[in-house]
Amino acid sequence: LASALKSSNTATPSTADAHLVQQLVHLAADADALPRLLQEMCTCKMLNTWVLEVVLTECSQRGDTEHLEQTIHLAQAQGAELTTTARSALIRSARTAADALSSFKDAVGQGPPSVLLVQALAGAAKRFSDSALAHAVLKYLPANPTVALAVAVLRLCLPGSPLASKDEGVAATQLYEKHFATVDLSQDVQAQRLVADASIKCGRTDVLEKLVRSLRDNASRAVLVKSYASDRCLIGAQRMFETCWEKDTCLHNVMLGAYIAGRDMASAEKLLSHAS
Repeated sequence: LASALKSSNTATPSTADAHLVQQLVHLAADADALPRLLQEMCTCKMLNTWVLEVVLTECSQRGDTEHLEQTIHLAQAQGAELTTTARSALIRSARTAADALSSFKDAVGQGPPSVLLVQALAGAAKRFSDSALAHAVLKYLPANPTVALAVAVLRLCLPGSPLASKDEGVAATQLYEKHFATVDLSQDVQAQRLVADASIKCGRTDVLEKLVRSLRDNASRAVLVKSYASDRCLIGAQRMFETCWEKDTCLHNVMLGAYIAGRDMASAEKLLSHAS
């Protein structure tokens, strides 16, 4: 197989080639024979950039730090370059916060870090609860962050996380307002709740309004209101409902259900009278 695979040495591999190498790595890992496969790849001079990426990604997903490090040493001996995905795998699989930061600095030395690298560092900052990693993430935040990156960074503000502040909610509201106010967090209710909770606690109605505006539609806003209702948090549900400027039938029904579940029949009747 080596001669066929080596034809993709300097180009983007075909789907078939990539799938074949992925299967080889899976089989070797399952049979505890990954070191032998790596050595054979080196012998056949096929531990190239994209093959290296496949191997490192597999090791990272399996939490196999030993073979990941062995792969790096073999790759360095052959002068193979590390792709962004490969470097991200190194950061995610780091044994310590210092190792993660070192891998990130090596990547930065090759040029401005990609969103994927910053996101991997945010994950490491959360895993190790490390302030230095968290502040490195903030330093290299891109101007247009992805939803996944925004969620990963906002989670660093959760209690016990490295960006959590003594004044509960301040860090999250400031971070959201500065970097993520235009990011649609509709896909992640936990991140929405983090920002909404912080805004309510800090009395930041302006930040809460920005969050509501950023959500794609009323269905997404209804999900957030419902999350408060499910937690029997009438105050949160009511604040979110009041902040939504377009209150359709769906939002009214969710808020009505929240009042009924909370046995606040007076508010339920008031809502019904206003709706009619």
